[in-house]
Amino acid sequence: MEINKDQYVYQPKRKKINFKIFLLYFTVFCWLVIFFINLIGLYPKFIINYLRDIFIFIIFFFVILYFEKIKEQFGKKDLLRIFYLVFIIIISVINLSGGIKSYLKWIIVIFIFFIAYSGILKHSLIFILLSFLCLIKQIMYFTVDDYFIFILSFFITGFFYIVNLKLKKREEKEISIGIEKEIKDLKTQIYNLLFNYLKIYQSILNPVSILLLIRNYKQEELFDLITYTSKYTEFINRNFKIDLNEDILGATLKKNDFFIMDVKYVNVPYYLEPPPQGIKKLVIKKIVKDKLIGAIIVDFETDITEVDYIKEKITNLSEEILDILKIFELGNYIVNKEKQISKLYDIYEKLNILEGKGKVMRHFLEEIKTFDIISGYIAEFNYENNKFTISENFGYQSSITGRELSIEEDEILKYVYNSGKNIIVENVLQKNIKLNFGRENIDSFFMAVLRKKNLIYGFIKLDKKIGSNFNDFEIKTIETILASITILFENAELYERMIKQATLDGLTQILNHITFEKKLRESLEKCDKREFACVSVIISDIDNFKNFNDAFGHQEGDGVLKKVADTLKKFEKKYERTYAARYGGEEFIFVLENYDIISANKIAEEIRSFCEKNLEGGNEKEKRKITLSLGVCTYPDYAKTMRDLIKNADEYLYLAKKQSKNRVKSILDDKGII
Repeated sequence: MEINKDQYVYQPKRKKINFKIFLLYFTVFCWLVIFFINLIGLYPKFIINYLRDIFIFIIFFFVILYFEKIKEQFGKKDLLRIFYLVFIIIISVINLSGGIKSYLKWIIVIFIFFIAYSGILKHSLIFILLSFLCLIKQIMYFTVDDYFIFILSFFITGFFYIVNLKLKKREEKEISIGIEKEIKDLKTQIYNLLFNYLKIYQSILNPVSILLLIRNYKQEELFDLITYTSKYTEFINRNFKIDLNEDILGATLKKNDFFIMDVKYVNVPYYLEPPPQGIKKLVIKKIVKDKLIGAIIVDFETDITEVDYIKEKITNLSEEILDILKIFELGNYIVNKEKQISKLYDIYEKLNILEGKGKVMRHFLEEIKTFDIISGYIAEFNYENNKFTISENFGYQSSITGRELSIEEDEILKYVYNSGKNIIVENVLQKNIKLNFGRENIDSFFMAVLRKKNLIYGFIKLDKKIGSNFNDFEIKTIETILASITILFENAELYERMIKQATLDGLTQILNHITFEKKLRESLEKCDKREFACVSVIISDIDNFKNFNDAFGHQEGDGVLKKVADTLKKFEKKYERTYAARYGGEEFIFVLENYDIISANKIAEEIRSFCEKNLEGGNEKEKRKITLSLGVCTYPDYAKTMRDLIKNADEYLYLAKKQSKNRVKSILDDKGII
């Protein structure tokens, strides 16, 4: 498995000029200029009233420009029907106003241009032929200009054929480049997530270094260093590799799933120079998925006393890394599979797994209109209440979005849900079907559940208008696309989970240290821009936390951390513009935007009091109160930089710990305000 360590930056796309729209407006402008020049110069004698011609031309141009804006709302068949109807009207008006002698004959050129511009090239040729046949009765009056009209129409059609061919090739190239970028973006997300996990476990295990190596996809006996975290980053050899057939680490990796090695008098190969304190113990753990795909190396500058605890945590880390790598494999597979299927289905090439479920569904509903589908909606399944909630729709009133549908209250929905089968319901015009929400022009509809194995993601309903039904080809095509969309749905959820894992602390499910620093920096920037007056931070530490671990075990210690984190989540909901994070170990931080030192100090006291009265840890035999010591500081009143803000709050936390714990300290104590 290959993961690219380079960082990628999203670049906003420059807005492109639509060449075809520009050409349409330019042609209309040129024709108006030519027409008026002809009126005053080349054709001083008029067969009919030229003011009427001008009036008809203006009406025609406005109709064309308006229709250009709304034509996307029609299916291809409806569009053709409208074009043929307009053609009949145009030919009739031309014949009534003098036939080939009428200035209105030039409308044919504009009309052919618009047909070709719309991409209906075959019908553009048909319209040219029909125009000639309709005017051939006056062939004795044909001039060079008249023949030029038909030659120009052929030229326009040929021109657009070449343009569309080039555009298609360019779009295919852009799709290919876009897919490659999606893979790179996904790799970057994966790499960042892996690094964040190593940082988390470094704070838990307190080693010197943690390294992650992945099998080289070209040389399977080699394992490359992908990412690492270390107290001595500058000493790490970034090009370090493990060879299964040569070095001692490779031999150890081949034989052992988990191995602790004494390296007190050995030069550890991935350091360019030995760390100052030296390395005493090295732990190596396999990462296995069907076969050996990677390894985790963790080293310590002290002897290891809690072997079982170390093994448990490193095993957890390997399992979480394996989950992340599975997400990468699935995302990589889906993006490449998309490239293949897009050659068969134009709809699928517009579905982007990195856009999230909402955009995927909106793209699908927009493109499915080409099947002469007049309306439809997508409902997502909520496992908490066993109901479907409509998330996207077209052709219905916007008010149905967010509507909940109960399985038990609708027989059709119940059947689709229980059977897992796709169904078509026909002749529904006279039936009172709740799923139609009062729409009167639906004659038949298609319903399908988005399901992967035992997991249900939602369902899709697509409607046909009166006199139009689903044929076998449409059904099979839609089912194929929906099967692919279900995979995208699954991958979107995995991707959302991956983003969540990258930002939240794995144990407590509040912001991790890295995300907290980024968010605090943003808060201070907003404060500097005068979006609010100040930013306060509360740093808290669990009193006597080591005693919980020693007396009741690390599992109960983790439970204490979760209880404190849950308490901070409650205060997040209680106070607007606040957020909590795990700062490291048993320390937590609570950020308050637009709360001054007095308000922050009161909230800190409220948190301390709540924990003292409500939180306990221990076992059935013994319970102990969970208390916090807290330090408070405010920017910019009592700190000029982000570093000073955290440093000052941390110093007041230390003061609270020193003064018998379970208390709040801030600059207000120094000033005697509280």
